[in-house]
Amino acid sequence: MELERVSKPLPLPTWKSLHIELSLASAEARIQIREFVIRFVSLMRGISNNHVEELGIIVGKNRDKGDSDEDGVEEEWVSEVCVKAVLLGLLELIASGEGQEHGKVCACSPALLLTFNRPVCFFYWQIIKTAVKQIRGCSANLNKIWGILSSMRDSLSGSPITKSSPASGNLPLTFPDPSPLPAMLNIRVTRNQTSAGLIAYSTQMIPVLVALTNLAVQTDLVRENIETALKEERDWVKDERDKHKREVGRWEEEKKVLKGSGNKTNVESEKAVCLLSSEASQM
Repeated sequence: MELERVSKPLPLPTWKSLHIELSLASAEARIQIREFVIRFVSLMRGISNNHVEELGIIVGKNRDKGDSDEDGVEEEWVSEVCVKAVLLGLLELIASGEGQEHGKVCACSPALLLTFNRPVCFFYWQIIKTAVKQIRGCSANLNKIWGILSSMRDSLSGSPITKSSPASGNLPLTFPDPSPLPAMLNIRVTRNQTSAGLIAYSTQMIPVLVALTNLAVQTDLVRENIETALKEERDWVKDERDKHKREVGRWEEEKKVLKGSGNKTNVESEKAVCLLSSEASQM
């Protein structure tokens, strides 16, 4: 007698609101930075497991501990050390490539080589590498780091080579300013100094990091890494299909041998199957 299976409806999920002041756009920006670092961490120098863990806390390290902000402002995200490490990794990735000798340029991005000639690209590469050296030598102070980045951006956009280029005003290597300091925090944080351009929280650097990740995606190293991963995936699928095909062929040969072995072997096989079924039901 066969028993009818009674299907029970799946329980409805219970949704709970998170008590955080974090917009969808802010969450997506943080996730974009985190996913890029995790995917291409092998290409970025100086990224430790602690940095990856920090990036994994989307709501911010203080929020994750249950701390609340009385003003309802998005403040802390990751540590300044983490921001510095990610910035250095992104800048070195953008300036990565080949051909540092004989006036050749590191392949900063396909957009650069399509927009400008090789001497101009080499000029940009030198500016970026100088900024990387300066950031690496300074402390993990976001105001100092942004000062170096801002000078690098001004050098890239205000160079004589760029001004004489027909593509002036369409510079691929650019990024926005950090987010401004919330007005309600100006008095509390900047009592003895002006708040213009002040970076008090790592959250303010998110727009800069997002723009740099978009630039890094265009680099040759990232594209080659993606193509290599796709090739490995295709090779793995092909190997698994070949294994499946060989296993099917082996099983077909095995069935032919079983059919031609006689009734005695078939009876013993059926007994063995019944014995295994009974043992499995008792477990």
